[in-house]
Amino acid sequence: MKLFKFIFLALFSLSVFGQKIPSRKVIEVSELSKYLKVEVQQELSENKKISNSVLANYFRDKMAERYFFDYKNVAKRFTDYNLLYPEQKENHFVRGNDHLDKFPAKTVWKLPFNYQDGEPVNAYALRHLARQHKMIDIAFLYFYEDKNQKYINYFTDQLASLNRALSTNQYDKIEDGNGVYEAFR
Repeated sequence: MKLFKFIFLALFSLSVFGQKIPSRKVIEVSELSKYLKVEVQQELSENKKISNSVLANYFRDKMAERYFFDYKNVAKRFTDYNLLYPEQKENHFVRGNDHLDKFPAKTVWKLPFNYQDGEPVNAYALRHLARQHKMIDIAFLYFYEDKNQKYINYFTDQLASLNRALSTNQYDKIEDGNGVYEAFR
């Protein structure tokens, strides 16, 4: 009985005191600071609105702390990677260009639709597109080609099309929980 009470109280407190982050819309940048803990909001605001640049710096630093990615040493790590794994360059070009050839930057997120070559896209391919797992190869192409802006544009345009699909409810939903947005829950 004590265990049941503990579990009930834990779940109740999460529902009452937990963050209320919406799952059916993309949060606007101007609204992001509302979802920060009060202490963080106070630290960043200095009695005024939290600017986008302050917010971006905050998230960049937190990601560097928590996700083993420090944006400050990308160039060195890219150089080290190429020294350790020179054979991977070809693989990144093949996979990255394969993705670029299959999907436009502003793509469709609801079946049925076709690859750029006219072949039909299946649910499996759509789920992988939504997970953006080929974007690592696109990122490598960006660095291999002297920071060619077209790869950044491709990524941000594709991300914008995914966000637009959510806001207009034009994305594949699979009731067993393996649809387009399942990867982001």
